[in-house]
Amino acid sequence: MTARLQQLMKRLDAAADADDTPDVSAKIEAATADDIFDLIDNEIGTR
Repeated sequence: MTARLQQLMKRLDAAADADDTPDVSAKIEAATADDIFDLIDNEIGTR
């Protein structure tokens, strides 16, 4: 689980570094709870 979260963080960091990518923190702040849970389910998976 820890490794998966670290991979997700690396991908988010890489996306934040891209010039044409909107600010990741702004996306997170604008996201609803359902959006966050969907992200977690899609990126990490459910058990």
